[in-house]
Amino acid sequence: MDEATSTIPDVQALARQVRQLERECRRLRRAGAAVLGIVATLAIMGQARPGRGTKTIEAERFVVRDESGTVRAALGLHPNGGVGLTVMGLTRISVGVSLEGGAGLQLLDAEGKRRGALGLQPGGTAGLELDDSTQKTRLRLNVAPDGSPALRLVDKGEKDRVAMVVLPDQSAGLLVSDGAGKVRSALATQPDGASGLDLLDAGDKARLSLGVKPDGTPSLALLGEKGQTLFRAPIGK
Repeated sequence: MDEATSTIPDVQALARQVRQLERECRRLRRAGAAVLGIVATLAIMGQARPGRGTKTIEAERFVVRDESGTVRAALGLHPNGGVGLTVMGLTRISVGVSLEGGAGLQLLDAEGKRRGALGLQPGGTAGLELDDSTQKTRLRLNVAPDGSPALRLVDKGEKDRVAMVVLPDQSAGLLVSDGAGKVRSALATQPDGASGLDLLDAGDKARLSLGVKPDGTPSLALLGEKGQTLFRAPIGK
């Protein structure tokens, strides 16, 4: 984007922050999948020993059964070195720690589908995800190691459509993307107090920019597809 014409020179920085958080989010999902694998294995291990009493205590796992012999909770080690806890009911809770040091908590529905997850990476990224009934993530909340938070709303195609981000320099922005994942509008506030709104085309070029400078001076710019100024007010600003 042309910084000479755009009222929001940090739109690209905001978009980069969102993409970085998406990469961290994928790592969190992988860690969460490992946690789910740990607790599923624990449940299977417990179910493989029918006929035991109502209480089972062993060196590598703990299994709790109800009166019918159904496993209701399991705690223990996974062969890959992780450790996990699962509590089973109409809503299942799974908690685990991976061998790499990541930690996660998952909420599963009665069909065993993940509906929510909370995770923490060894590098310091924390994240929360909420899924729909088809196990597609529809909301993501992340806090990066540098303290930058981001909230993203996701469509059925798993594309980020709305993102709110705060950067380390205290600038903040709201990004709205189309179905292809392209940012089409951006609202931002800069550390110096300037604020602005950009409307972008599918080629990631600002076509309309509204801005307010720190001293309160407003500006409007209409831009061509090559970044040329078609109209600007105030004139000469």
